[in-house]
Amino acid sequence: MPARDAFASFDGVFTPPAPQTEGTESPPADPGSVPSLLTTTPPPDAPFTLDDLEALTRDTAQRARALAAGHTASLTCTPLDDAVRLAASGVGEHWFHQLVRSTGLPPFDFARLVRAQRHGGPAGVAVARAPLTPDPAAMAAARAALCDPDNADNTETEDDTAGTVRVRVRRNRLTAHNEGIQIRLGPDNRRHPYTREDRGTAAGWWPCAPATADPVAARTAATRN
Repeated sequence: MPARDAFASFDGVFTPPAPQTEGTESPPADPGSVPSLLTTTPPPDAPFTLDDLEALTRDTAQRARALAAGHTASLTCTPLDDAVRLAASGVGEHWFHQLVRSTGLPPFDFARLVRAQRHGGPAGVAVARAPLTPDPAAMAAARAALCDPDNADNTETEDDTAGTVRVRVRRNRLTAHNEGIQIRLGPDNRRHPYTREDRGTAAGWWPCAPATADPVAARTAATRN
């Protein structure tokens, strides 16, 4: 089946090929169809390097393994999602800057999405890009947990008032301005920790630790980051 037809008929469920039965052999591969190893440096005027090709090869292998495991989200990702994912995979500085230019985003905005991808995956990127509208009851419960003195992190001080948290709720964001911390509820029902950081000419909220299901654990991760 042609690749175009296979993609058009894909229903979101990956079915691996049947295992080869004992005693049968696969037909010999056509030598002209076997891809060569990446051992030749591209021409000097090429818009990519050998490291770029190797990075793309690794990324392709990782996506293939994810598809084989049934994770099909990458089939519907946008060019921006793809650029952020590639940048988060650890590409070189030159390629990183190329990805920034290709998206048209300000460098700090792109870097924030890359950090969100590293800490929270696609859900982390969604949380970083725009506020969400969650269940108010879930946000109220999280706020109550954060404001509970029994959940305060007082491991470094004996001051009884040090653990007092003043939390402001706005959509999916719980902000403790006195601590410089913000906890965002993502579409994955996990809490994504943020801290206020000075970057460039203005301060902003940046992802700072892996997401967790527990808002108190997210706050602790942010304070200790």
